[in-house]
Amino acid sequence: AMKMGFDDYVLKHPHHFPRLVPAIKWALEEATRRRIAREAETRYRTLFEGVPVGLSRATLSGQVLDANPALLQLLGFPSRESLMAVNLRDVYVEPRARRQFLERLERNGEVHDMELQWKRYGGQIITVRKGARPVRDASGRLLHYEGVVEDITERKRARLELQESNQFRQ
Repeated sequence: AMKMGFDDYVLKHPHHFPRLVPAIKWALEEATRRRIAREAETRYRTLFEGVPVGLSRATLSGQVLDANPALLQLLGFPSRESLMAVNLRDVYVEPRARRQFLERLERNGEVHDMELQWKRYGGQIITVRKGARPVRDASGRLLHYEGVVEDITERKRARLELQESNQFRQ
């Protein structure tokens, strides 16, 4: 029974019947814990996969560990695997900007709304607003970074056009 996936069993002998009620209670509680964990995983996946901004997990060296569909679309990659094969340092137009981002992250513990120039798959340059925070284990050791990225290229272009038109009128 245990090899087939059962968590517990009670032998069919009157001597073992007192274990039956606690075993049933434990099995019901365990089933409830598993259902709650599945529901939490479903809520997390639905949010991660459906949010309209790019989300990622990456190592300090720039290896992508996970990315949502919005980040794939933002960067123009055809698949999650193709993005994970690229190092994030290669999407920065200016290597200096990545160093500044990491320095700011180290200094402040997290970064909010830093504007950067990134290269999409195929080379198109876009302006993004990026934020990130480190994720550490119980002993404080860095595991990875979680980041959020939003494409603000069109918004920035529209703002510049509005400023130029306002200057032209004056």
